[in-house]
Amino acid sequence: MGCAQNRGKVDEDVIEEFESRLQFSRFTVKELKLAFSHVSGASSVSRVQIQKFIKNLKIEYSYDDQKEVFDSFIKHFEVGEDTYDLVDLLAAVFLLSNNSVEEKALAFFDLFDRRASGSLYKEDAEFAFASICEVVCRYSEGFLDEDEEAKRMHVDIWTRMKEAKVPKLIDYFFEGRAFIKYETFKTSLMKASGNTELLDITSPQSIRRALMEFVFTPHKSKVELQEMYKVRKSKAKYAFQETESSLTPRSGRNTPRNTLDSTAISKEKST
Repeated sequence: MGCAQNRGKVDEDVIEEFESRLQFSRFTVKELKLAFSHVSGASSVSRVQIQKFIKNLKIEYSYDDQKEVFDSFIKHFEVGEDTYDLVDLLAAVFLLSNNSVEEKALAFFDLFDRRASGSLYKEDAEFAFASICEVVCRYSEGFLDEDEEAKRMHVDIWTRMKEAKVPKLIDYFFEGRAFIKYETFKTSLMKASGNTELLDITSPQSIRRALMEFVFTPHKSKVELQEMYKVRKSKAKYAFQETESSLTPRSGRNTPRNTLDSTAISKEKST
């Protein structure tokens, strides 16, 4: 097994321990919703309101867990001074619940049915799927590398993975329709969770695994990944300049299978 794959396993173990220490996996979505009922209908919450949510669940953090886990977790949802995005926070909490895919489907459908119409519109689903990926990225990326440059690199790759995967998922769910009902959403979500070609948005582990599959190969090390990233950035810059000077792309250029340049991403989007 290669260094990067082993490192990815270590990262995943650390992140799963972090998720376990949050303790949300002890609860069902129904219990989590009930604990947050005091802010029903709001778009944002304060730290005091989040702490009330924790109290309603009867979660008691140790001093270390309070600082290392809870504080670290909620900071990723901060959108202003003592203001936290409630929709993204709930998406993360629901993801970490102990519910089945079917039960999470209903929770996500209700959360992102922003028109309260009983239908999920395509643009709302695009927002929902992207938000769920970003939620996992927010609290996971801090564990992937130690230095800030590498963290920025991973966030960039998270973004590209999302841009490659989400449109495929949308096409799979909607099949050209403008909106879908809950039963269609649930059925599609359950099928997608078992399809390795698609993104399982009900599982943080599956979302992170999609990232690893997107960027790593067994022989890649951290140093090689960083070098690959630099090459991709330079190629993207060159391609931009070339596009401005000529509408005809160069022929005869072989694109390495695992590079993440803009051409490779465009091809993946089109398939």
